[in-house]
Amino acid sequence: MKIILLSQDQLLIRRISSILSHHHFLVDAVPTTEKLEHYMDAFPYDLMIFDAKTPDLDILSYSKELQSLEHPLMLLLLFQILDEKLEVKGFNSGADGCLERDFSDALLTAYVRALLRRRGEKYPVVGRWGELLVDCDSQTVTYAGRLIPLTPKEYQMLTVFLAAPHKTFNSQVMIDQAWNSEIDQPNVETVKMHIRALRTKFKKVGLNDLIETVHGFGYRINLALLSSMSAQS
Repeated sequence: MKIILLSQDQLLIRRISSILSHHHFLVDAVPTTEKLEHYMDAFPYDLMIFDAKTPDLDILSYSKELQSLEHPLMLLLLFQILDEKLEVKGFNSGADGCLERDFSDALLTAYVRALLRRRGEKYPVVGRWGELLVDCDSQTVTYAGRLIPLTPKEYQMLTVFLAAPHKTFNSQVMIDQAWNSEIDQPNVETVKMHIRALRTKFKKVGLNDLIETVHGFGYRINLALLSSMSAQS
């Protein structure tokens, strides 16, 4: 899942990125509305986080402007001090959530997950499809009780597939979804390498054909297999 953060506070940026990357979210941080709009035109995002302390920006007025977008994203506003009056203004401006900037790690993560569920994303704390268990808190994946030792990037790619089980991802779309936008962009061969590694690890625990190749289009989760596993649980 990808999140875009509008802030010029480097300490806040590092803290949010550290907290959310630990749970396999990707965070792109931008300092201005101009760069925010450029990124949103170029890359897909699931959630926006705005720092109300961003200099020279009326964050509440700008939040209202964003509601005119054809497909506005879920929006979380961060305030230095949050009282009832300011929280009401935040929600009236179009925000879906408001937090004080001294949030705990657990609260931020819970807020992000809750907003993504409201948006319709399949992001449970624990996802189960038959004997396939994806635990987002412990960041583990098991099948039939056996741990599948995924790397952070493999885990990120798996959650992208599971969050959109009806969708086929070509290599570039997977890059957009599972890698930071300008920090660690890979090439197509890197995506293929990770897909091969995922398939090998699933096969070792007896889970074959979980990721399908749709020739000429890309990759997708085997929805029929997921459905059959769920029906057996």
